[in-house]
Amino acid sequence: MEIRNELRYLLSVGLWERMAADGLLTKEELARAKRLSAERYRPGTVWE
Repeated sequence: MEIRNELRYLLSVGLWERMAADGLLTKEELARAKRLSAERYRPGTVWE
């Protein structure tokens, strides 16, 4: 279901961004996490 994947993508990217803001992820790790989330959930539209 496309909506579920879209929501999963948005939730996971939000989590990665909060972790990066708290200093738990480096910029490189954040970029990789976002890329892996996009590959896994394949959102129809990616808002960046």
